[in-house]
Amino acid sequence: MNFSDARARRFAAALMISTSMVLAADVMSGVAVARTVSQAEAAKYFFDAGYTYCDAKLVAVLWSIDIGRAKAEIGMKIINGIAENIEPLLAEARNVSSCDFWDTGLTYDDAVYLGSVWGVSVDYAKAKVANYYTYGRSDIVAGALS
Repeated sequence: MNFSDARARRFAAALMISTSMVLAADVMSGVAVARTVSQAEAAKYFFDAGYTYCDAKLVAVLWSIDIGRAKAEIGMKIINGIAENIEPLLAEARNVSSCDFWDTGLTYDDAVYLGSVWGVSVDYAKAKVANYYTYGRSDIVAGALS
């Protein structure tokens, strides 16, 4: 494990512990009660909030969990009112991993079209899309496709 991996794992552990402590404090003070729902329902919150498969992949790599569970973990943060923890988590995850074009749900035809819009090769368009998705800017790609 290199320094960056160790740092990322420490950050992820601290974030999970701090999230648990916030929920425990809220429950003990009567402010809120942590909700639990099915993994499928939590994943629905994940997608409804605008997160992508790429976001789930990044968290899955950081926490060494499967992608379905990563979607549910992010969804649970939304459900339990601690969505502010998601962006720092994704920022740290981006230091550990990145997404590929095929993680975006787009097709080769989309890459061809984007290449023509952006005036670049198909391969460069695919790389650019992967970069936008990795850094949470899928909105730029959606805008170019519309």
